[in-house]
Amino acid sequence: MTSRASLARLFPRLHRRALHSGPALPVLERSNIDRPFSRSQQTRYAVQLMSPANARQFLPCVTIAAEMKEKGVEPNLAIYNSMLAAAAEDGFWLEAWAILDDMLLMGVRPNTMSFNHLLHAVRFRHSHHVPRVLEKMEACGVKPNPQTMTPIISRYTAEGNLEMAVRHLLSFTAHDMVPGLQAAQSVITLAARNNFARLALDLAEWFERLSTRRLEESVWVNCLLAAAETSYIEGVERCWELLTKQFKSLLDEGTCVAVLNTAARNGRPELATEALQMLQTINISPQEHHFAAIIEAFCVNGRAREAILVLDLMSSSGVDSSIGTAEPIAECIQHDVERIDAAWKQIEELHKEGHRLHSSTHQAIIMAAVASGNLTRALAFYRALPDLGLSPKLDTFNHLLQGCIQSADRQLGDTLLAEMKTAKVKPNQDIHESFIRLCLTQDVYEDAFFYLEEMKTAGYKPSPSIYTALAEKCLSSNDLRYRIVLQEMEECGYGVPSDLKTHLRLEEKDEVAATSAVPRLSEEEQRFIEKGGLV
Repeated sequence: MTSRASLARLFPRLHRRALHSGPALPVLERSNIDRPFSRSQQTRYAVQLMSPANARQFLPCVTIAAEMKEKGVEPNLAIYNSMLAAAAEDGFWLEAWAILDDMLLMGVRPNTMSFNHLLHAVRFRHSHHVPRVLEKMEACGVKPNPQTMTPIISRYTAEGNLEMAVRHLLSFTAHDMVPGLQAAQSVITLAARNNFARLALDLAEWFERLSTRRLEESVWVNCLLAAAETSYIEGVERCWELLTKQFKSLLDEGTCVAVLNTAARNGRPELATEALQMLQTINISPQEHHFAAIIEAFCVNGRAREAILVLDLMSSSGVDSSIGTAEPIAECIQHDVERIDAAWKQIEELHKEGHRLHSSTHQAIIMAAVASGNLTRALAFYRALPDLGLSPKLDTFNHLLQGCIQSADRQLGDTLLAEMKTAKVKPNQDIHESFIRLCLTQDVYEDAFFYLEEMKTAGYKPSPSIYTALAEKCLSSNDLRYRIVLQEMEECGYGVPSDLKTHLRLEEKDEVAATSAVPRLSEEEQRFIEKGGLV
């Protein structure tokens, strides 16, 4: 930074820059400046400086200042501020500091505008220059105004420095000021875009309590997206209500889907329904994942009946649904047998009313019955499907096979496999693997290898988990075929899981121990055996 020499020492250098030639102006001593001068001269020079200062021309201002020096006209606050303004516009930050130092040496007290110009002068410098200016401002006993703080906030938001931007925004109240709309919006938007949803909403509500101005719609949209991204449901509800009720906004598909997903996770079916209605308003055709969010929201809330009605609505609307969409229903009712029975009764009533039920509806209830350990009830539902005009699907058989695995009921598994063939339902990879696992629940598990080969013949590549299950069964049964299984795993490019490696190490230790436990034969005993008892 320029040393604290008076501006009288700075002018000759800058004057040479303006004229490009000529001797340096003599340094004007304080005694020369103290000689009598006309106040009208001071005013005339102040007015004369305004023109180049407003035109952002610093060097002409220096020329005028040099003329003032030559005539012994002492600069006042207006003249200094004009010089500061011109220096600031051109980014002459060192010269601006020198002008401020000269003001203080000349006994002219700077005002808020002086420091605002100095802040403007350091706008292209590193941000550590800002606190230096503010410290000098405080040392001079000058209070900031909104024009002081707003550029600082704009600077920090442009740099992405949220912490400093928030700090200076909140400092408005310490100086009994209300922040400007643009300053507040820039900080709130920065917080929202960095997914600080709670901070953004707290700042938004704080600003609207202080100010008579209202935040723009775009700010609330950013807050809504941040709240949805961080699953801050209270923030989503607040922003959604404000945008849809007060601003009458038409939000885009991405925003609506974000709201749908947040409503689903937090059990807000009404909010999810409003988001779906918004999608229809903007001519977006409802898709499976839109309805899936509403189903999940109902199920998180424990309202399985309404979730089943949404599945029915999907079916009547021609929107296909997968078992993944209906899975939350199974999770919702699987811990209560009465709720499972109530759900089945509900689909029977819907069938009587003429509704066209989708297969995922009954699959979810059968899945819940199997998960609850009630295979008998699941089978009863399966047998009742023809009465509802439904036929079992692959997933239906797979869920029932999972129940057979849990209960180790191989006989029922064989029956289901035969019924699959009768219904001309072709097994997929999941069915093949489920049946192999069912075979492994038995003491005699030879069929597991048969179905493994059948699976490969059908064109399916067994998963690593199937090979692992086979190897573990062989190891636990002292069946050396585990080596064949491991060889096939290697041929398929699969690694051996850590648990299986541990099991293998234990098995190897046992084999070594068993070998070392066998006593060695003496030479005579060995000869006796080799010669058939003839020594």
